[in-house]
Amino acid sequence: MYYAPYKPIYDANIPGGYSNTTNVDDFSNGNNPLAAINLNHPINTGFVFFPQVFAEVDIISGLRFRTQLSAEIGGGKNRSYQYGYTGGNNLTNPQQATLGFSNYSFYTLENYFSYNKVFGQHSVSATLGNSYLDPGNSSGLNATGTKIPNDAIQNISVAQSQAVTGSTYGYARSSVISYFARLGYTFDDKYILTGSFRRDGASNFGANNRFGNFYGLGVAWRFVDEEFVKNGLNFLSDGKVRFGLGRTGNNSIPTTGVTSVLTYSGSPNGNLVYSLGTNEGFNPGTTINTLSNPNIRWESTDQTNIGLDLGFLNNRLNVTVDWYNRKSSGLLVSVPVSGSTGASASGGQPSKYANAASAQNKGVEFSVGYRDQARGGFQYNMSANLAYNKNIVNSLGSEFAAPIQAGAFSNLPAFTYTAAGSAIGSFFGYEVSHVAKDQAEIDALNAKAAEQTGDATTKYQAGLLPGDFIFKDLDGDGKVTSTDQKILGNPIPKIVYGFNAGVNYKGFDLNVVVSGVSGLKIVNAFKFVTENESTGHNASTEILKRWRKAGDVAELPRAGQSATGDGNLRPSDWWLENGAYLRLRNVTLGYTLPQGVIEGIGGGKVFKSIRVYAAAQNLLTFTKYKGYDPEVSTQNGGSFIFSRGIDDRQQLPQPRTLLCGLQLGF
Repeated sequence: MYYAPYKPIYDANIPGGYSNTTNVDDFSNGNNPLAAINLNHPINTGFVFFPQVFAEVDIISGLRFRTQLSAEIGGGKNRSYQYGYTGGNNLTNPQQATLGFSNYSFYTLENYFSYNKVFGQHSVSATLGNSYLDPGNSSGLNATGTKIPNDAIQNISVAQSQAVTGSTYGYARSSVISYFARLGYTFDDKYILTGSFRRDGASNFGANNRFGNFYGLGVAWRFVDEEFVKNGLNFLSDGKVRFGLGRTGNNSIPTTGVTSVLTYSGSPNGNLVYSLGTNEGFNPGTTINTLSNPNIRWESTDQTNIGLDLGFLNNRLNVTVDWYNRKSSGLLVSVPVSGSTGASASGGQPSKYANAASAQNKGVEFSVGYRDQARGGFQYNMSANLAYNKNIVNSLGSEFAAPIQAGAFSNLPAFTYTAAGSAIGSFFGYEVSHVAKDQAEIDALNAKAAEQTGDATTKYQAGLLPGDFIFKDLDGDGKVTSTDQKILGNPIPKIVYGFNAGVNYKGFDLNVVVSGVSGLKIVNAFKFVTENESTGHNASTEILKRWRKAGDVAELPRAGQSATGDGNLRPSDWWLENGAYLRLRNVTLGYTLPQGVIEGIGGGKVFKSIRVYAAAQNLLTFTKYKGYDPEVSTQNGGSFIFSRGIDDRQQLPQPRTLLCGLQLGF
């Protein structure tokens, strides 16, 4: 996207064979993307192993004890070779080889009693036990080799200069010990009561807050079996109403949440250096990266749920409706701290983990499904679901005295705003009115601002020039200032929906899956390049809509604008686009060979079933979003919870995949 379109792809006169650009010749230092792709050959391999053993014993009728030990053992190797080449701005990329190894392992031990018994119309089930998740260990080592004589042997062994460029050693995960109990009671298959309790302790937290208590309670009434339903509502084949409430916990933070994390520079040329000795030579050093917080505790979520399940036409048609109210408190997030604490984060913003906010999600979920079989063995099924959700921040807690602002990109200021009363990570900024067509229009705005404020020096918008965006004066004080910013939308979908359909007929099967979202906004950070001439990078044809001369009525501002947070590129609704989409997730067509054909293969003693299939994933996407992919799942830097929905040009689109396969049953 950054490379100049007038440049040839290849240039034999440049090391590596790929042409490049420079700030001197092109006002651009964009890299030729094919150079990085074709001149760097990475090879990654990995393995994972899941051993498991268990033993069960029946103690008395209905009472059973089970002990189970499971583990996960994994690791991998990565190596690469980079040919020497010259990149953007004539930057030399020498021949280089890398080699790395990693491994990890941990285990889980579970012991519990289970009891299941039926006494006439009474049914009882119970579980009592504990589990232990071992932290295990993980380690890794990476090395880089340079000064490679030639490309004949493409590995690190022939490099004249070899150095360890990274190493890790520590726990594979946090350790958790749990004690749990569950009780279920059913009477006459109509009245159902369940309750559960668990106490979890995690190494992520300090000794004072290591344990958390969590519970669940549910009641259900299968009213379809009541006499008044059988007599008056016999069109129902199933009917159940449910009510549940409970609390769950989350400890998904690094295992170092309660300890300070140190960063070490292994090279005198690194960022962490100290001038020591009589010669004041630079020496590698260590600094605090992340501060400890011994007071953090489990993040907890309290949820209330009311549901209704209905069945019609002998349960061929099923309908489910759920209402929920989910409140999360003590959200575990990375909180910025002042540099005066001594932490530096290798030049970035130092931080610590804290329980910093509470939020609420409230909504309704609806699903309907139908399945049937027609004459001739034709079977079909279809289902659809629709969910509405509203997110709101209840409190920021004591860690934040002001709203949380995050989501900065491309040297521009923070774009998201999290405060009580709004959704988490809402987009915050100015509203664009239009592009100033000439100086006369600006003079008229300034005159009106001076008249309204009573100050002849007042300007409607500081630094406004012909061809710039004119932003709206939302607070009505006659001028555009920081107080004219507002909530512009948020990246959390209000509606999530999906559809699934399948048919089976004489060995053929077809399945289609569709999903989508609506009611959200996305920051299209691609516009920084494609619709902006503040840099020397090539833009899209949209840039032809820019202002060029006095009197132009244009959609985009002039070329040569300042790429800062106080000009045309400040956070505003210009960056926002509709993030709704409808995606054909999967289409699968298969054929299962008739049993008679299978019996003829290998005498009928080898295969029990044979199925061939073809599938397409992400086949079609319908969206108004102009970026690569409306499903923005990452944000380059910062906490995702506060910076979601910002497509900052780091995420590649999900691939459209076509595949075929063979399934064999033995």
